[in-house]
Amino acid sequence: MHIFSRLKSKKVDVIKDDHLLIGSTQSGRTHNWLNEREKLKMIANSLLVKGEVHYVDLSVNDNNKFTNLLPGCQTYQYANEFTILLTDFKRKFDQRIKLFSEGRSIADLPFIYMVVNETDELPEDLRISLQLCMKYLLEKQRIAKMVFVLYSSKEDSWDQYYKMNKFVPINYSPNLLKS
Repeated sequence: MHIFSRLKSKKVDVIKDDHLLIGSTQSGRTHNWLNEREKLKMIANSLLVKGEVHYVDLSVNDNNKFTNLLPGCQTYQYANEFTILLTDFKRKFDQRIKLFSEGRSIADLPFIYMVVNETDELPEDLRISLQLCMKYLLEKQRIAKMVFVLYSSKEDSWDQYYKMNKFVPINYSPNLLKS
């Protein structure tokens, strides 16, 4: 698994520092006997205790794509649902930035996680929409406690994210998911 994030220091405790985090599950230390989708579901379930989890899987070939997810995970399987989620993600981000700019605390607000399976299977327009949403959030302050976790089975697909947002790759560590 790889995690991508803009960092101000070499210390890597991204979530604790409320930085925006972008990630990919590619091998790593999490249960090698599980396939990548099951690893992603485990991550989504573990994040549920910290806040809202939005799990996106637009693949059409799998009827079991949402099995083993805890009931609190909100699931999205259609392109129009994903488009609405991206718009809502930006709206919530703007609300949090406004609270912060007014000097109000967002410490009591939950993290909001968007977990996206197989970004390569997204239609081109949705991939662009996802990238634009990520770019929008990264251009603003990273204090909003909103996190992306992305999976792609194609290693080279991350080049577009590197170029667009200048992320620093970090090897996945389960400690990143702890507060």
